[in-house]
Amino acid sequence: MNRARYIVSSILNALAFILAILSVAAFYFSDGLVHVDGINNPPMVGTWEFIFFTIDSNILAALACLIVLIHNIKAHFAGNPQAPIPHRIFLVKMIGTVAVTLTFVTVAVFLGPTLGYHYMYIGANFFMHGVVPLLCIVSYLFVEKGELTFKESLLGFIPICVYGICYITFVVIVGTWPDIYGFNSGILEGHWYISLIAMLILNFGLMMLEYLPHRKNKKALEA
Repeated sequence: MNRARYIVSSILNALAFILAILSVAAFYFSDGLVHVDGINNPPMVGTWEFIFFTIDSNILAALACLIVLIHNIKAHFAGNPQAPIPHRIFLVKMIGTVAVTLTFVTVAVFLGPTLGYHYMYIGANFFMHGVVPLLCIVSYLFVEKGELTFKESLLGFIPICVYGICYITFVVIVGTWPDIYGFNSGILEGHWYISLIAMLILNFGLMMLEYLPHRKNKKALEA
């Protein structure tokens, strides 16, 4: 990265990390400061918050941003702020960015219309559903440089697959989690696999969109 990219990357990653951690803490201690009249919103304080993909994806993205930030700081004090981000760190940033992009799009096109945009973007939700994902997307797509193969880009499936296994287990099979996203309720009751397929397709589409700017060129792949 050149010096300007280094500075912008450091600022965006620091902001994303701080806002994500503060938002997660707000949910842990006070239900995310979300209080909406007329909406039955059972408290999800404490460890209950981790049943939300929003929380999990923001934590993952925050850790990825922190790792990039630490690299930037180390490079600065080593007198080489233009040092490229190591490939393994770039992969972690990609995985975290894909996860929060899925959160961002799901809220914008599904949860917002069904549950209400006001509820989706009030309190700490404003940061976890909007600001943090956008900071990650902008920094990953337009600031930080790195190359990925198609196979490496498929690592972006990890968060949704892990969460999907947990959701099916504890919502559909065991029944100890509430169906917070309605993926197995209403007209979809008993047809949770339709929701799963839809989310996997959406995740793949977003993954490919974020892979294209960083794809390795043909010559690099043949080298």
